[in-house]
Amino acid sequence: MRYTFLTAFLLILSSLTGTAQTMSRVGGAKPFSVETGTSFSASPAAQREAPVEEAMTSAATRVASDLQQALEIVRSNHLYGKDLNAASVVKSSISGMLGELDPHSTYFDATEFRELLGEQASEYSGTGSTISTFIKDGRAETYVIATHPDTAAARANLQYGDRIVAVNGNPVSGLASAFVRDQVRGPRGSVVQVTVERAATGATEIVQMLRERVFQPSISSFGIIHGQVGYVALSGGFSHTTMSELNHALKELKRRGMRYFVLDLRGNTGGILEQAIEVAEKFLPAGRSIMSQRGRYSFDERVWKSLNPVAERVPMVVLVDEQTASASEVVAGALQDNDRALVIGQNTFGKGLVQNVLELPSGAGLTLTTARYYTPSGRSIQRGYEGSGHYDYFQHRSNANGPKTEARTVTNRPVFGGQGITPDELTEKDKYDSKKAALVDPIFFFVREIINGRSRKFENLISSKDQIRQSVIFGTEPIAQDLVPAFREFIQAQHWSIRKEIVDSEAEFIGRQIKHQLKLAAFGSETAALSLAESDKEVAKAIEALPRAARLAEAAERVRQTAYDKKTRRVAYPAGQGRNRRN
Repeated sequence: MRYTFLTAFLLILSSLTGTAQTMSRVGGAKPFSVETGTSFSASPAAQREAPVEEAMTSAATRVASDLQQALEIVRSNHLYGKDLNAASVVKSSISGMLGELDPHSTYFDATEFRELLGEQASEYSGTGSTISTFIKDGRAETYVIATHPDTAAARANLQYGDRIVAVNGNPVSGLASAFVRDQVRGPRGSVVQVTVERAATGATEIVQMLRERVFQPSISSFGIIHGQVGYVALSGGFSHTTMSELNHALKELKRRGMRYFVLDLRGNTGGILEQAIEVAEKFLPAGRSIMSQRGRYSFDERVWKSLNPVAERVPMVVLVDEQTASASEVVAGALQDNDRALVIGQNTFGKGLVQNVLELPSGAGLTLTTARYYTPSGRSIQRGYEGSGHYDYFQHRSNANGPKTEARTVTNRPVFGGQGITPDELTEKDKYDSKKAALVDPIFFFVREIINGRSRKFENLISSKDQIRQSVIFGTEPIAQDLVPAFREFIQAQHWSIRKEIVDSEAEFIGRQIKHQLKLAAFGSETAALSLAESDKEVAKAIEALPRAARLAEAAERVRQTAYDKKTRRVAYPAGQGRNRRN
């Protein structure tokens, strides 16, 4: 019946947006169609009995009629009925209906659906700047903190610390950076006018930028850390470019002498399943299971196995947290079940439902749950959602102690399902409490001050981007013992209400964040992110576990080879003949 009600809602939506009239002109199109490139599938018509099909159509028509009448009654009688936005009402109706099915089936209007497709394509239309809101003296302002290479923002010479004063002549002081971002973004090929106050001079300047496609990578940073450890932060979700990005990163890491590997999936909320399968396949030899899928119809029953004859053999650890979800859980589960990697961190989100993307004629779209997926050992990743609201579900406030199912890995280690992926080694995240939160704004303004040489008081410490670059390249960059006392003087001079004992107790955090901001200003976001990874306690735990991960992978390979030998065993040839001859 769920497709019956969905069809009814789509009939109403089409009539309200004029789509139904358009379809009648092109010859009786169905309420929705699946365009080329979508992954939605429905049961073939030939598999349905005609009476069932007719009954569904009749039921859909009745539901559509009831909803249409309800809208007309509301329009005629409600206090604000004459201002009723019917399309908005129907959108909320569809969203409410889908929400009754599961937390991940979602309706998108035309604008939202275009944004969704843009995320899958690893791109958006804008200027290529990263902005953030910081507060000083009770006033919230938006500042540039980085620009992407070869983008409109970079060509306009936007710099770390430049304040955005207005967008297209509209003041943005006091507004959140998310709102400002949406104003800066827009249709590809259009022009946006941004008024900025330059951090270096304080002068106000108007810059015009042509909006263009901006690449959003899946991999936020990669590099060699702690000698010979290759590190890849695959935090940007799985898009159409994920696999090519990973291949490039691994090639470069090998060139730099990588002997061990840490794959960081923290914060990766998922994306295109096929790309996740390819990522797992990169490290799993041919024949190893990656995942299985079980759905309503027979064609939703699928099993994925690696076809890679030359899988990467570098010892590896996978980092996860409770924001690691969906496709990234598939990768973590496949590598864990096959004993190819150790998983370290916190329990993952627990999203094991498969959504297919359905494009509607009006330009809107749906992501509709059609199946569940399972790890190679048969674990269901999905966390329970029955009997809880969406807020509690997404905030991990429901089913936290729900049933877990035990399974076994290739080497017979116990692993657990039903609550996401349980790491092999649980770690505790650094707590981001109110003390640390209170330090974020003054740290930014401290770095903004010294990066632009606007204060002679700190010029002996560090005073320009060129000096920072040289200090990093030649290994003479300031250390926390230098930075924290200077920061303490800064907040006293600027009258920030930060107590001395907080600065003392959070000295490590302050030093780490100042160095991160300095590298962000001097080199950009990728180098800055790698700098944070080098001082990350969970990354350090992953590095400690690499020798154990190597031994585990070797044991799994022995099990696999033993199973292969049993499967392919043949009667020995006479001595001196055939392939079993020994020398």
